[in-house]
Amino acid sequence: MRATVTHKPATAGQPIRVAVVGDSRTCAQESLYPLLLDEYLDSSRIEVTPECRSGETNGGLLGLDEIYGVRERRLDEIVERGYDEVILDVGVNDMASGRTAEDMERKLVEICGELASSGVSRIIMLEATPWRGFKKWTDAKGMETLSFNRMLADLSTRLTEEYARRRLPTEVELVRLYDAMENPCEPGELEFPTLYPDMIDWLHPSIEGLEVMAEQIVEQAFLAFANERFRSIDRELESIFRTIRYERSAESQ
Repeated sequence: MRATVTHKPATAGQPIRVAVVGDSRTCAQESLYPLLLDEYLDSSRIEVTPECRSGETNGGLLGLDEIYGVRERRLDEIVERGYDEVILDVGVNDMASGRTAEDMERKLVEICGELASSGVSRIIMLEATPWRGFKKWTDAKGMETLSFNRMLADLSTRLTEEYARRRLPTEVELVRLYDAMENPCEPGELEFPTLYPDMIDWLHPSIEGLEVMAEQIVEQAFLAFANERFRSIDRELESIFRTIRYERSAESQ
């Protein structure tokens, strides 16, 4: 059953409640990047909660796909919890399983429509990041990833305009992550993959990569709410340290 709960944006004096709805990237390192968002933002004004499930897809949120043998309409639960804003971090599992761009767009329109109708004031979609080298990656998947990101850019504009016409107080935004996460020396490859003793995970960012993600999300979507900890980060110096740590870790494998 489709959720019909309607809620209002955060009232004066109450923090804006933000859900990070995503897949294993959102869950990675014990939901590190949502937790970093919570640490980088003014806690009196923003409250961030991870709502992730490994293997999540757009269809899974709508109860159309089985995720590890479980079929449930997760979107209903998220709507019922009454979040003010939602970050959507889904898509790569759809691409990996062969979903078409049209299928993904149709499902995203439905997901965003239900969130907007419930009173969510802002929907923030995240670009897919590079994943060349992962077991399900192909050259065609690489092109689909770029096309998916272009579709998100177009969709965020179209949905914001549509909701304005329908007098729904919801804006849809896009946070661009692909370029910030791509290895400058290896196009299509994640700059900071997760390293294991016997393999490299080219899909899921390492701790350093998740830090980059969190910083990009704050800079592009929540800068007005950034606290002193975030503002004190030296971006250039931090980037150098990340590269050194990653190279040393790779050499030790």
